[in-house]
Amino acid sequence: MTDDWVHTLFDKIYRAYNEHDAAATIDCYAEELETLVNGEPGPSARAAFIEALQEQWLGFPDVTASETFRHVSGDLVVTEMIIDGRNTAPFLDRPASGKVWHVSLAWLCRVRDGRVSQLRVYVDNSALQRAVAPR
Repeated sequence: MTDDWVHTLFDKIYRAYNEHDAAATIDCYAEELETLVNGEPGPSARAAFIEALQEQWLGFPDVTASETFRHVSGDLVVTEMIIDGRNTAPFLDRPASGKVWHVSLAWLCRVRDGRVSQLRVYVDNSALQRAVAPR
């Protein structure tokens, strides 16, 4: 797999996320996706990961991710991004707060057979907790 192909994959990941396109997102991740969030097990397998993204998209209908850094080295990809969105619908069993979610995060990914097979997310979860907290 060439670096160009990996760059194309990550361009598609960001485009699908920003368009809230679950079908396009599914194509980017291995069915047996392994996920860690801040060192703890995250959604296990692709279906659970996509479900978590869809929940974000529902709770933050205007949410977008802007990539600020990407490094590709063989099958390893490091990408940093900023996520922005306003909580205007229920999320995580909480009513909409109307607050903005603004967070920087990093992903360390392993790509196999043209898809992300391992995903390690490093994020300050307190930004999300503040965004969904009642006013």
